[in-house]
Amino acid sequence: MIEIICAIVIGIFIGIFTGLIPGIHVNTICAILLSLIATHIYLDIGPFVLIAFISSLAITHTFFNIIPGLFLGIPGDSTFALLPGHSLVKNGYGELAIRISVIGSLLGLVVGLFFIAILFAGNITQAIQKYLPDYIFYILVLVSVILILSEKNRLNSLFVFSASGLLGILIFNTPIVPSQDAPIGSIFPALTGLFGISGLIWSLYTLEKDEKSNSNKKQNIIYMETLLPSIRGGIAGFIVGILPGLGGANAATLLLLIEKWLGKRNDKDYEDRSYKITTSSLNTSESIIAIVSLYFIQKSRSGASVAIAQILNYDMTYLEFKVILFAIIFAGILSTVLLWKSGPVIAKKIQKYNYPGLNWSLIVFLLSLVIMLFGIGGLAVILSATIVGLLPFIFNVRKGQLMGFFLVPVMIYFSGWGRTIYDFIKINQRHPPTEIINEYLILVSLIISSLFSFFIYYFIVKKKINYKQHHLHAEKAMYSIFFCAVLSLIISLFI
Repeated sequence: MIEIICAIVIGIFIGIFTGLIPGIHVNTICAILLSLIATHIYLDIGPFVLIAFISSLAITHTFFNIIPGLFLGIPGDSTFALLPGHSLVKNGYGELAIRISVIGSLLGLVVGLFFIAILFAGNITQAIQKYLPDYIFYILVLVSVILILSEKNRLNSLFVFSASGLLGILIFNTPIVPSQDAPIGSIFPALTGLFGISGLIWSLYTLEKDEKSNSNKKQNIIYMETLLPSIRGGIAGFIVGILPGLGGANAATLLLLIEKWLGKRNDKDYEDRSYKITTSSLNTSESIIAIVSLYFIQKSRSGASVAIAQILNYDMTYLEFKVILFAIIFAGILSTVLLWKSGPVIAKKIQKYNYPGLNWSLIVFLLSLVIMLFGIGGLAVILSATIVGLLPFIFNVRKGQLMGFFLVPVMIYFSGWGRTIYDFIKINQRHPPTEIINEYLILVSLIISSLFSFFIYYFIVKKKINYKQHHLHAEKAMYSIFFCAVLSLIISLFI
């Protein structure tokens, strides 16, 4: 029991680290852990300890990963309509944003546990396994149509959704790096480009002033208004955790529409607060359901659940399920206390750093990490994904449309036309990617990438580059990304 508690505590602190450092995800830590297990460099650690560590890591990450999103690389005015939660920080309510996010995540934990209790009652899991596959295609099509039609610029939305869908088809079915089933596969550089580097570059391109945003304004939390958004987010998290292909960004976009409709009689600040609570609840609830779905429906719905499945050989017992449940509850409660106390302090510390410098250093870190892990093929994937990730900003649509990356391949799979479509667009490569990336390469790559990023940050701070120069460099970087993406794709596929 002591070993399990120690593993949970370590998982919590690693989860704080992955939450606070953009680009370092739960999947990265799980991939390193799986590599250690595959090479038998994990001594005699039992499966109970490992699954407790992974579960606490995954839950803690959902609490702390809101801080980089709120306080690093805040975009200019033109993109705040796409990211309502950021307007709280822009208006000076950074501390409030953290506190209501903590409440949302905690209530999302409660809602997730409620759904676990429901899954134990009756034959719900059997019904899900029996009837759900027949309707997934139609459900996902309906969700996709709603997402596209909910935009003011529907043609632009359709274009971005289709572009991300095509990217998903190409990466998942003709990989030029290890496939998504590998410990660290194509999903890492693809998502890093779609949702990481693209946002960082655009925030530099839309940088409007050198002033740091004020996050010290005080506003009292109205606790009663947190309940319903948390319940909505928790329910959405359950649905996302069960349905394949439906991502948190899709659910968040749908919930944003609901919040706008419900908030018509309220002010814009209420809508922003409600959206932040809802998405925080969604993230935590989804993470819980994605892990326990391995027990109920024998399906992995997240990187953490894939790692747990491989550790347990895809056969989770009731005792192992109880260990996971204990780790989830323990991590959720402790994360609540830690973030409630330390979140505002962390946010104030972040305000002291050079925002453009942090953005550039993170871009260098992510690019160098992908290049060292995947070579020219990884560079082709991350740059291509970055180009697609910039499209929502350019065409003024929500970034949730990028979830076509997941939705389109899954819809094709469940449509029954997959073979015909993939045979039509299939691309043959001359050199298949290596499937194994060992733990030594991962560790060395992380160290070297970190050193590069620290050097870039130090250089930018010393140079005292103003916002106009950052804007110019970001514009040049976008053109360079397009050119390098084309070149690296040609090299990967034909040379």
